[in-house]
Amino acid sequence: MNWRETLEKEHEHISSLLDIMNEKTIELLNTKEIDVAFFEKILFYISTYADKEHHQKEENGVFALMKEATEQGRILVENGMLVEHQMARYYVKEMKKLIKQEDCPQLRVKLIGFAQAYIDLLRRHIDKENHVAYPYAQKVVDEEKLQAVFDTYPKAEHEAEVLQFIQQYT
Repeated sequence: MNWRETLEKEHEHISSLLDIMNEKTIELLNTKEIDVAFFEKILFYISTYADKEHHQKEENGVFALMKEATEQGRILVENGMLVEHQMARYYVKEMKKLIKQEDCPQLRVKLIGFAQAYIDLLRRHIDKENHVAYPYAQKVVDEEKLQAVFDTYPKAEHEAEVLQFIQQYT
């Protein structure tokens, strides 16, 4: 697979994690009980697979080349893609803090709120990358250069674990 196919396949896996997280927040709303083990696990996969493994390939690979290629690419990356990655990191950080606290109604509301904000942000973000950022990168950056930079990154280390986790819930 080339760089774009790989990133879009990772987006499919991340989207599956979002679907599972959405179901668990609905369950939390109905049962009023936080499944701490679940949230620890999914937040781990989001932090490692989605952020450290996937987002880093985008930020240091594709996006860096887009920024170098054109002013419009720089604006798209700095004012859009990177801002959304930072927002996602904030939501994850806050959810990690919440699941370490003693359960109460206010905490559950915050957890559901951050989870839903994260889900909405990432769904829109993935769509933007697949339909705007990646096609733009292919227009303004040499495809061989994109692939060469992308190939310097190792395969996602946690992909197999993520796929097993997804299978548990689908």
